[in-house]
Amino acid sequence: MDAKIRPETAPFRDARYAPRALEVERRANGEIVLSNPTAFSTDFQTMTAGLDYWAAIAPARIWLAERSGEGWRTVSYAEARQTIAAIAGGLREVGAISARPLLILARNGIDHALVKYAAMSQGMPAAPVSPQYGLPGANLARLAHACQVLNPAAVYTEDAALFAEALAAPFLAGLPVIAGKNPRPGDIPLARLLTAAPAAATARPEDPAKYLLTSGSTGLPKAVTCLHRHISINAAQIAACFDDPDPPVMVNSAPWSHSLGANAILHMTVHRGGTLHIDAGQPAAGRFGETLRNLKEVSPTYHNFVPAGWMLFAGELERDEDLARTFFARVRHMQYGGAALGQDVGDRIQAVAVRTVGERISFGS
Repeated sequence: MDAKIRPETAPFRDARYAPRALEVERRANGEIVLSNPTAFSTDFQTMTAGLDYWAAIAPARIWLAERSGEGWRTVSYAEARQTIAAIAGGLREVGAISARPLLILARNGIDHALVKYAAMSQGMPAAPVSPQYGLPGANLARLAHACQVLNPAAVYTEDAALFAEALAAPFLAGLPVIAGKNPRPGDIPLARLLTAAPAAATARPEDPAKYLLTSGSTGLPKAVTCLHRHISINAAQIAACFDDPDPPVMVNSAPWSHSLGANAILHMTVHRGGTLHIDAGQPAAGRFGETLRNLKEVSPTYHNFVPAGWMLFAGELERDEDLARTFFARVRHMQYGGAALGQDVGDRIQAVAVRTVGERISFGS
């Protein structure tokens, strides 16, 4: 890039924002009401409606990818739709479907997503809790409280050996356990569900899709009810902020036990027919290497970090030209939330962007 281009005067890459629209209502009492009249789609009203659409429109497109050795395990939209229907049939066969939720003890992963969407497709809410609640050495009082609040009907765990201590706790006694790996005697292997006759989706827009636990910052965590329609419409509202026909490509590690990772990242991918590379790294010293490994291989079009992640990433971008070239190749929008990002960090990132591709990148919060 031209070394004379200065970061503060460089052009912005087109973020493909939708045209801004604002309606101003001035009331007699002095109140001013601002409204955004931009229309949003109501085509998808359940969690699996988008999957059905993209499985028909772009069946071979990758929905999810996760690390498998040196490569990636992937699942396309058509494969996901077929697998979710089979798991849904398996859940019905073993009597696990209920109006009470499916407790999920698992880290972000392809199988986690497939099981969750299968349960939700049948009107069974998914209740993913933070994996830290049940990993070895955890204070199980947090998981016990979560179970008291959620009253689950069944449990899905990615690995019954990894979460063995939690699964043996009295507050989970008697619940059917579906295990992705290392099932114990009496557990239901996920592989068994995959052999079932497929079940068509029966969930309605007004059904609860998820119970997400609050952080507990003001006391013990509470369960927030997320309806199929509400999550779907929220995704549509976010999509309406952009005039972008291309499906997003993301690399992200935000946990699916929280709304950002579960709804704004995972389900936004479903809504827009995008591809999500599941990142097992974390924005912390000693755990950031996996994220850097992934971002050296995958050029995202949208990228989200908490501010701590952007702080770490700024230094890596400054040091590693190959990483910078891959990252800035096609990213159109960068985003952060949860805390403030120092202006100096944002300036450093923009300086690398200008040096690498001659453009600044839209930064949202």
